[in-house]
Amino acid sequence: NFSGTKGILTAGHCSDNQYHNGSPLTFQSESYGGSQDIQWHTAPNHTVDNLLDTGHNTPRSITSTRSRNLQSVGDFVCMHGKYSGYKCGFISDKNYTRTTLPNPNATWIRVHNDADDLSQGGDSGAPWFNSSTALGIHAAGIGDDAIYMAINYISALNVSVLTQ
Repeated sequence: NFSGTKGILTAGHCSDNQYHNGSPLTFQSESYGGSQDIQWHTAPNHTVDNLLDTGHNTPRSITSTRSRNLQSVGDFVCMHGKYSGYKCGFISDKNYTRTTLPNPNATWIRVHNDADDLSQGGDSGAPWFNSSTALGIHAAGIGDDAIYMAINYISALNVSVLTQ
C-alpha cells in the first residue's frame, strides 16, 4: 500500500479467505462496484516481490503500469489465470459495463481472441500485462472473452503495483 506494506491483489468478488502456497493471507480491504472489483491481502509467510508467474519457467518482472486511459482497442494483452494458464488476446472494448456489479461504470476492458477461450471459472484476480507492464486484474469471462479492471483503479484501496 502507499505506506510501504507489501501485499497480494485479487478480485474483490473472491473469498476474503485467500492462501498463497498453502499459507493464509491476511485480508486488508476491498472495493466492489462501479469501476472496481479488487481486494488486497498481506502475506505474513511470503516474500512479496514484483515477479509475475506466467506459467513459463522464468518469472516476469513487472517494472511499470499502464492506466486505462493509455490502453487502446487493438492492444495485445496477456494474462496468467489459475485455470486457463497463459492466454493472450486483443482489447476489443475499453468501455464495457459489467452489469453484475453494483452501480456499474463503463470502464471495464474486454479482451477477445478468435482462436481461444480466454477465461475459466477460478481465474479471477489473475494479472493482465504486456511484457513487463501491469495492465489490470482479471474479473470475469463473457463467452470466450475476458474482462479485466484497469490497474489504475487499485488506487481505490490506497495501493500501488510494486515495480522494482
